[in-house]
Amino acid sequence: MRIDTIQLYNWTSFWNAPRGEEGSTPHIFSFKSDSNRNGYAIFGENSRGKTSFSSAVYWALYGEAWTIPVSEDGKSLTRERRPLVGHPNEENNPLLNTTSFREGNYDFYVVINFTHNGENYSLTRQAFADKDSVTSDDDMSVNLLIRNFDTKEEFFELEAQEFIISDILPKNLSRFFFLDGESITQYRALIASKVENLELRSNIEEILNFPILQRGIVDIREIKSEYSTKKFQISKDKKKNRKLIGIIESANTKITGLKEIIDAQQVSWKKADDMIAGLESELSLHKSSEALIAEKDTLSGSMPSKSERLRNYYQRRKNENKELWLHFLQEKVKNELGKLDPMRTEIRKNNLEMVRLESQINHLKELDQDEENNVQTTCKLCNHTRSVKRSSEEKAKDLVDMNKYISRHSELKSQTDTELEINHRYDKIRNFKNISRISIINQNSSEIKQLDEEIRIDNRRIDDIESLLDGIDEEGVKKLRVDIREQVEIRSKAELRKAQADKEIAKLQILISESTRGQVGDDGSDEEKILDKKLRLLDWMEGMLSSVLNEYSQTTRIQVERIASDTFMSLTNNPEGLSGLTLNTSFGLTILDHEDFPVSNPTPGMMQCAAISLIDTLGKISNIEFPILFDTPGASIDQTHRDNIVSHYWNNRDVQFVIIPSSGEYRADEVESKYEEIIARTWELEFPKGSPNKTKVRNRMWN
Repeated sequence: MRIDTIQLYNWTSFWNAPRGEEGSTPHIFSFKSDSNRNGYAIFGENSRGKTSFSSAVYWALYGEAWTIPVSEDGKSLTRERRPLVGHPNEENNPLLNTTSFREGNYDFYVVINFTHNGENYSLTRQAFADKDSVTSDDDMSVNLLIRNFDTKEEFFELEAQEFIISDILPKNLSRFFFLDGESITQYRALIASKVENLELRSNIEEILNFPILQRGIVDIREIKSEYSTKKFQISKDKKKNRKLIGIIESANTKITGLKEIIDAQQVSWKKADDMIAGLESELSLHKSSEALIAEKDTLSGSMPSKSERLRNYYQRRKNENKELWLHFLQEKVKNELGKLDPMRTEIRKNNLEMVRLESQINHLKELDQDEENNVQTTCKLCNHTRSVKRSSEEKAKDLVDMNKYISRHSELKSQTDTELEINHRYDKIRNFKNISRISIINQNSSEIKQLDEEIRIDNRRIDDIESLLDGIDEEGVKKLRVDIREQVEIRSKAELRKAQADKEIAKLQILISESTRGQVGDDGSDEEKILDKKLRLLDWMEGMLSSVLNEYSQTTRIQVERIASDTFMSLTNNPEGLSGLTLNTSFGLTILDHEDFPVSNPTPGMMQCAAISLIDTLGKISNIEFPILFDTPGASIDQTHRDNIVSHYWNNRDVQFVIIPSSGEYRADEVESKYEEIIARTWELEFPKGSPNKTKVRNRMWN
């Protein structure tokens, strides 16, 4: 499929006047070009209708449009089906332009003109009113029409839908061509997770045509089981085969029981799906209430803990108040310490002086001793060698100095008792220093005030919520969510039991086949011999198909790995530090460094490029010709990766590639300038001044 034009009439923000009036011409995106270029881009500020463009294509094909997925618990992504009509709010994002809805113009449609297998088609999905006044989707109808302009054939409704699914693009494979943050996240999770994603693997195997061979093997086994049953029915009276007959009859009985289990699980599965759909539909009516109930439960749940903390704070303050009297000693303690500090400083100076005086006194005594003993000495004060003999003048001077030193030392020593008394007083007073509890009590009071305010605000919010929930059955709303979880669990168990039963049936069918071969003899009847020949032929066919499937699986995985690895190396911003990708049997990818060792902590950019590489490769190998619409291709990655992704698709793919970037990812003028030689066309979506919710399509660049 190659798109020629897309027409939007009153689709979401693309407003149109009623037919026949000015402004009724649909908004047209033309992909026709005389060049062989395949690159397209749609620019615009957020909320101008960019994502609505890809949604329009998906709705035209499958009649479904979904809200942007949002995280409810930080892990899972959920989305809601968008209604046809209504007033927009937090829970409602209708497909009909809301201005048209208010004006009473209820018609809207999407038309895709395209070529497929060399023939020209138009696909029209249209919604229109069944009544003069529309209040809900129940008042609307939707039809689907496909025209072949070359053969003049027309396909309506179910026939048209079957043509889309069988000839254009199966719905479950659309994830390889409609790319957005959700699909990329799924593939990134597949790469990062050690747990196999069965749904995604099934889609991958389907796009690689594995199921065709797998279904062939299943069909052969069922035929073998049928022939074996017939053969043993003929020969069950043969004595030599009684043991084998018993084995086969037991196996057939088990198969019958297992098929009953499968039927029961399918019924349970379907019932659970119906219940989930009904419950989710009912819960959707209470979505805002559910959020309020959850908020109320959270606030109420935290209240006991906050109350207990508040009680502890009050008890702590009560205990602190017992020592509050100590605070009033602080000023007196401060004054006393202020008096003692200079005195202690003076004492420390005196002690140093006493040490110096003692040294001088001892030195002069040593001089007298050395002179008496006729020994030369070195002055400890000036470091000069002095003669042993001193003149009378020197002796007189030394005597005067010694008396002066001794007198001063005695004077200072007499102050020792005063020093001890001062230090004792200082140590006792110091024990009261920093004893104040005022700051602690003030801090405690601040915490009490803050927590008390939190509790007051929480209680007020609970009261507000209860007012909003007045008349709402809260327990009933909660039970809806519980019931949904229970039904999901029932469905999951049913899926598991069915899968286990299918696996057990396959084992029993093999056992029947082996037992059949074991009892066949030359003395069998003609019918037995014919059945035996058929069984041998079916054995050969099963073996052949299994061998082909294994070989094809291995060859295909090698091919996927090679192409995906080459694509990854063209997308990464670190080709020197990486060597490519490896692919496991579950289609999980491992990024390899330059030494072919797995990268232990790949960056978001690496993961994004690996996911895109796998998606792109699967799209190539599928042999499905369909445009690729990539919404926000540069989300959470750097500029180099963004440029590499766009360059890869616009340079290396034969299919149309449309990027729909967010306003912060790519600048239109930069893209047009950089890719002028390969880009086919660009558009910009904008709101006319003073006209919100009325998107206009402006052609920017055309080659």
